[in-house]
Amino acid sequence: MSDKILITGAFGKVGTALHDLPGELVLYDQQVDPAYKGKVHTVEGLIQDRPLLEKAMQGCRAVVHLAASPEVEASWEDVLRNNILGTQRLLEVAQAAGVERVIFASSNHVVGMVELDNRPAIYEIGHGIRVTKDSERCPDSYYGVSKAFGEDVGRYFAEMEGGPRFYALRIGGVHSAAMDHPYSVAEAEVAAGRCQRGDADYELIVKRQKAIWLSRRDLRKLVQRCLEYDGPVFDVFYGVSNNAARWLDIEYAKQTLGYQPQDNGAEWLAAPAAEAQA
Repeated sequence: MSDKILITGAFGKVGTALHDLPGELVLYDQQVDPAYKGKVHTVEGLIQDRPLLEKAMQGCRAVVHLAASPEVEASWEDVLRNNILGTQRLLEVAQAAGVERVIFASSNHVVGMVELDNRPAIYEIGHGIRVTKDSERCPDSYYGVSKAFGEDVGRYFAEMEGGPRFYALRIGGVHSAAMDHPYSVAEAEVAAGRCQRGDADYELIVKRQKAIWLSRRDLRKLVQRCLEYDGPVFDVFYGVSNNAARWLDIEYAKQTLGYQPQDNGAEWLAAPAAEAQA
């Protein structure tokens, strides 16, 4: 079986964490980092470009589908074009190309109302809230709605159309390689002048990130396990690290995938010294 894997949205925060997955990678994005051109297999273009997508997918065993409008505040027009129609088109192409499985970047925002209804208590260790893959979906935005659709259309293709296996990862908070820690968002807010280090807003942001953070190495492990999983043709897993304050369930992923996250947001007591001094 081919070890060729297409990664869409390959140069975003999530995508760049997966560049060292084993196998032959095809890195597809609307804007490719020039440093990669000519060194690895890259494809520059929109996910809506069907001929380009078909060419990029030739011979691929799997697709890790990350391409989307990533902003929670994205408009209906944006998520319709990029997240809903884009995902449906990708699945059509994947089925025609004989792709064996699709790993889909879903989101915690598919169940985002649980957080909104229970914050800020939900950010504290010992809150007692647990959201599993079988919990009722309750999107908090058009973005969350679009990810719920992605899960549904993936299940339809996998179970009804004989299409690829489809595994949805409801991802928490992934950050850049340079800021791969739960203080990342709060430090960015300080740099933008929207809060001060140690004030109430800063501390609330940190508490939230300590609960939903997914480290880049734990992300790679989770995706790798999904690339090897031979369970049902459709399944859903939450993507967070082994955070003490998490409300998103990872026990199912641990039991079925053998997911073994190494990181825990609670172990971080401050931002790295270089950032705290900036």
